[in-house]
Amino acid sequence: MTNRCTAIFDIGKTNKKLVVFDYKYQLLHHEEIQLAQGQDEDGFECEQIHLLQNWIFETLDRLLFELKIPITHLNFSTYGASLIHLSEKDEVLTPLYNYLKEVDEDYIEQWYKEYGDGLDLDESLGSPRAGFLNSGMQLLWLSKTKPKLFDRIRWSLHLPQYLSFLIHGAKHAEYTSLGCHTALWDYRTNDYHYWVKNEKLLSKFPSLIKGSTSFKVQYKNHVFQVGAGIHDSSASLLPYIQCADEKFILMSTGTWVVVFFPFEDEHQKITHPLKYLQVDSNQTQAVRLLIGKEYEYQLEKISQKFELEASALHELSLEKRRLEQSRKHTCFEFKHLDNDKNKDKVELSSAAQAIHQLNYELCEKLVQAMKIDTRSNMTIYIEGGFTKNKFFLASLQHHLPKVKIFSASQALGTALGAALVLDESSKINFDFKENYKLIEYLDN
Repeated sequence: MTNRCTAIFDIGKTNKKLVVFDYKYQLLHHEEIQLAQGQDEDGFECEQIHLLQNWIFETLDRLLFELKIPITHLNFSTYGASLIHLSEKDEVLTPLYNYLKEVDEDYIEQWYKEYGDGLDLDESLGSPRAGFLNSGMQLLWLSKTKPKLFDRIRWSLHLPQYLSFLIHGAKHAEYTSLGCHTALWDYRTNDYHYWVKNEKLLSKFPSLIKGSTSFKVQYKNHVFQVGAGIHDSSASLLPYIQCADEKFILMSTGTWVVVFFPFEDEHQKITHPLKYLQVDSNQTQAVRLLIGKEYEYQLEKISQKFELEASALHELSLEKRRLEQSRKHTCFEFKHLDNDKNKDKVELSSAAQAIHQLNYELCEKLVQAMKIDTRSNMTIYIEGGFTKNKFFLASLQHHLPKVKIFSASQALGTALGAALVLDESSKINFDFKENYKLIEYLDN
């Protein structure tokens, strides 16, 4: 359909984006904002859901009435591990808790004891223990620590489905949000894990639908199809799966670096892998590290030490010899990652050494977690913020010298996936490689 026009609200932890595509999935409009963070009842930083809602409605109205862009399709992609809890009257009952929030985990210890051996449980849930990052633990925490509030909860919606609900008014659960390290889904039975029913949580979740579902909506005299919402990492995988003519790994980079192994039978070295549900309920293996968060933390320390802005650090020249030197020692004590203790620590002598060393050590941790043969000649596609980091790309290539590394000319993979999932004809009519120019990183 030549008049198709798709708007995507792509909601990251830090950056909130609006992306509009035409019928050929070429970029029509793009804008980006950062919203002020608030605090929950314990003083922990969290998303202010009312600010996010206001921005979405104001932006949508401006799109339709000021810019007069004829939207035919609308969808939401957001970060995962985040639940909105609604009353019978659709009141928001709690803050949008931050998935990095730390709480007393005595109840989680008891939960593990009651429901089985930790590693076997992690395997069936596809969700290694990670506190609030397992969104099922958020709901369990509410049931144990705030029972009166828990009893008032009629529905718990993951963030993509809540934002979508604001437009189309239907409450649903959806596979990609349910199956992203939530500890709610049993990958062996392909259903909610029995602990969810046992703890009386199942009734809090509405009916389950596929991420390709859409709803016809009339919004202020405009009619368009609204998607069910989709988890951002799963959305970023869709364009590559759709046009793949060879096996590949996808590295989605941001606050978290999530590495997807879409061809599961080819990657059995990860003993207890993280798993994600895709829009069709199929599962994909992955590994996940908090590299983006770590990078920001260490970058600030480097900036302070050498009195340089982060932007100035990234403008320093890439020097391959420094990467070779980085192999011989370590410098960083990581806050968010377990550090390698087997090498002698050395002091950083310059900003140039620091930026090379940091990226080298982070890539080393990443490659170790991926458990792939460093002599492999496979293909890796990289999405997200680290595609602009020359030091990271060079370090990754240094660790994996035979791997082909590609990034798209436009970093729109998440929004693009959220748009494509609504278009049944896109598998025939859309060529990701042709439209978005996959650029190979060449280590010259």
